[in-house]
Amino acid sequence: MRRATTVAALADIALEYRRDQATLDPLRYGVARRLDDLAYGAGVWFSALKGRSTAALRPRVTR
Repeated sequence: MRRATTVAALADIALEYRRDQATLDPLRYGVARRLDDLAYGAGVWFSALKGRSTAALRPRVTR
């Protein structure tokens, strides 16, 4: 499972790196991308805790 997660994360970084045509080297781009994802997730959690609601954390399933 760890290997699959690692491969998925690296594939995501590689695909976005090619799509964005980034000027950073791949390693720095990958670190910056993961930090951006972490900051976004922390902001969602912080807002959910501050608003005392889990609505933003629950997936919305529609047909």
